[in-house]
Amino acid sequence: MIGKSISHYTILDRLGEGGMGVVYKAEDTTLKRTVALKFLPHNLSAGGPERKRFLLEAQAASALNHPNVSTIYSIEEAEGESFIAMEFVDGVTVKQRIAEGGFQVPEAIEAALQAAEALREAITEFDRALLLTGRDPGVLAEKAHALAVAGRRDEALRMLGEIESQRTRRYVSPYHIADVHVGLGDHDAALEGLQKAFEDRCREMVLLKVEPRLDRLRSDPRFKKLLEQVGLE
Repeated sequence: MIGKSISHYTILDRLGEGGMGVVYKAEDTTLKRTVALKFLPHNLSAGGPERKRFLLEAQAASALNHPNVSTIYSIEEAEGESFIAMEFVDGVTVKQRIAEGGFQVPEAIEAALQAAEALREAITEFDRALLLTGRDPGVLAEKAHALAVAGRRDEALRMLGEIESQRTRRYVSPYHIADVHVGLGDHDAALEGLQKAFEDRCREMVLLKVEPRLDRLRSDPRFKKLLEQVGLE
């Protein structure tokens, strides 16, 4: 992709990969500015639920107006690719900063406060996404995970109960249940859910290797075995 032009963007560098996309640094040749482009991965179905989730993520993020959240410029399609154009923020990641020696205590507190403010803003936007999707269990799980990570455990548990109740009326991927348990810190229940998702051949399992919300599980031998079972290792 490096050096390729798509629509009015020129790809400059690969920045990283997450559960729902690969991100590149690019130049907007029309507005003469540097942007970040997030593409739906090629191994995911462009016409399936992954695409729906990709677009909902962009719509929800575009509603955020917060200094600690990257601004969404547009959702675009070109040459068979679906991608989000967003603000490019130069600098290093927290992971890189820690590898380079970490933070001083005042810096760590400031970074944590900024992240908490952004997370609080994002949690409020999940309600909008839930309205758009008719309380889709995948979106419910993402909000419950965010609530759990933010320390709002009781609310996360209530939302988990709602997801569980949906299982009496419709199929709910065990992957979504596992997602909530990861946020709650219940690794045994999370790994059990992921194993069930593998047995059910849930499509979300293609995200296993790249989904950052699962990072807490990666050192567990059971998770490594799952990667091998799915064929991602």
